[in-house]
Amino acid sequence: MLLHFWGTLDVLGVDSFYKPTVFEDFNKNLENQKSALEGLGFKVETRVLEGLSASHVNKIAVDEKYSIIAVGSDRHIFGSMANELIHSARIPTYIFKSADGKTSQEYERYKLPGSVAGHVLFATDFSKNSEYAFNYLIKMIPMIKDKISLIHIQDEYRISPYLDDKIEEINRIDTGRLEAMKKLLLEKGCPEVQTVLKYGSPSAEILKNARELS
Repeated sequence: MLLHFWGTLDVLGVDSFYKPTVFEDFNKNLENQKSALEGLGFKVETRVLEGLSASHVNKIAVDEKYSIIAVGSDRHIFGSMANELIHSARIPTYIFKSADGKTSQEYERYKLPGSVAGHVLFATDFSKNSEYAFNYLIKMIPMIKDKISLIHIQDEYRISPYLDDKIEEINRIDTGRLEAMKKLLLEKGCPEVQTVLKYGSPSAEILKNARELS
């Protein structure tokens, strides 16, 4: 389903006289996208809804039993619908970066290959939430073309200085956890699995490694 929604603030900012025209434009855009997808063999439904939030998108996805939510975003993700969704999504969610301002060659980096993903970077902190996400990763293996990189960042602010003398033991435990995950992915048919163990700021290191591994 292709869903275009007007946020509450967007609705308030448009005079009621112009709403029919705006909705008509939305529907035209969706029909163009629908035609493109139908040309690839998909069955497509379109909807334009007003005043939706991330919670409403989640409710639609769960109630109507969709497998994946896909949403576009520009580079400024914070404060956007994409940001709301990644913090509240109840099913797997893909965020596609906008190609605005990019050349056709640069945009090729953001296009998906025949499989859903060529190289997946999976970050884990070994929590229950990470375990939940890992179970979805296993289900995605048939859609992954090349390999999965498992990455765990040891949070320096939680370790230093109080656990500095335990770092070798922590390394051994974390390496063992990553290797166990790698073994399971290979057993489930993943073509290649790489493990990465780093020390530092989790968010900064994950983004850095995403660039290096892409």
